[in-house]
Amino acid sequence: MKYIKFYYLFLCTNMTVKFFIRDKEKQQSSIRAIVSFFGKQYFYSIGVSVESAFWNSKKNRCRNDRDYSNAVFVNQKLDVWENILKRVAHAFEMKFVSPTQAEFKKAVERAFRISKGENEDTEKTVHIVEFAEHFRNNNSNSKTCNYSYDRAIAQLVNYEKQYKTKLKFSDMTLEFYHSFKNMLLQKTYVQNGITQHYSKNTIGMFIKNINFFFNEARRQKYHDLYIEGFTVDREESDSIYLTVAELVKLHELDITENLILNKLGNVFGKAEINRKIAELINNKDIFLIGAFTAMRYGDYAGIENLKSTDQFISKRTKKTGAKVIIPMHWVIREILERRNNILPAFVSNQDLNSNLKILGKLADIDSEITITITRGGKHVTKTYKKYELIKTHTARRSGCTNMYIAGIDIYTIMGFSGHTTEASFRKYIKIKQEENAQRFVNHPFFNK
Repeated sequence: MKYIKFYYLFLCTNMTVKFFIRDKEKQQSSIRAIVSFFGKQYFYSIGVSVESAFWNSKKNRCRNDRDYSNAVFVNQKLDVWENILKRVAHAFEMKFVSPTQAEFKKAVERAFRISKGENEDTEKTVHIVEFAEHFRNNNSNSKTCNYSYDRAIAQLVNYEKQYKTKLKFSDMTLEFYHSFKNMLLQKTYVQNGITQHYSKNTIGMFIKNINFFFNEARRQKYHDLYIEGFTVDREESDSIYLTVAELVKLHELDITENLILNKLGNVFGKAEINRKIAELINNKDIFLIGAFTAMRYGDYAGIENLKSTDQFISKRTKKTGAKVIIPMHWVIREILERRNNILPAFVSNQDLNSNLKILGKLADIDSEITITITRGGKHVTKTYKKYELIKTHTARRSGCTNMYIAGIDIYTIMGFSGHTTEASFRKYIKIKQEENAQRFVNHPFFNK
């Protein structure tokens, strides 16, 4: 019995509370606590941030510097939190209980509410899903952007159901990040009757949107935390572009009933065939306008009062508000002439994507493309017909790439496409090494 008491006293006297910041390189960093007792360590995000340059890691406090007026306020908060954390740890020690991380966190939150004079079972906080849904329903972003938000929110809800929790902003820790990412790596979904795992880029998109919700909530003063370590993993997805020759082939495609029957069979039926032909022609013209302007779909979809006699196409971009002006390509001019200057009616991304694959098949854009992507943490390689990969965004990618191949300098193309950084623009250039070398085969540098 004496040995048990001695061991108990030894563990109690070795209980410590320390504070640290995760990334000293960042200008602003959130402060986390590490509480040690019973031979275990417990981490807690206390909702306090500091300018990293004024943090004293030896003293676990902010340096009192006249250049940093928040120093006294930050240190006072740390004193309060140290007392709360010590009381919680001591309560577990008195019961001789070694809690889990979740149990410790819950006890700290209860103690914090009591310290503010609230009932210990009262939780007055906005949860991240609630905030994200509110933001989703009250913004003026595009349908595509909001669809992306919806998908991220759905995964947060799935996480809450799986782990029987309600996520607060203080829960957005590295522990959550790894747990959330692990859930997504194991999760499957069914598309076109095929069960598959999420790709690395899709998981990255979910993480990116969670980052956005977190930072937007801080901007709106729902919290003063800083998210750390939420890496948005991306990989080159080998997205295709259509060559000028393929685009011209599509432009000159005569879509008739016989062509559809020969290439696709009787898939639409006699009553539907004429409507489908008109729809395909309309979608073909939409895509080609995008491919020869390199604009975003939401921008070239909103072009008005354009005539075949115009020399330029001008538009103010929705994403950045910048005005872009681009010379009219002869293909667009011919489309306007054929349509008597009536622009094609624009449709949803989903409908356009479906018809683009049909158009590509009708135009025999069927070279084989092998793509390797990461799904469920594993590399998956698959070969497609090129028309199977044509999407709305292929138009913008094709425009940028074909202008680059034609020798137009990068910054001029960026002025046309509305890209604001060279790094983001270069992601659109889908040119093979052989094609890039071919551009310079007759350059004076390589010839005598």
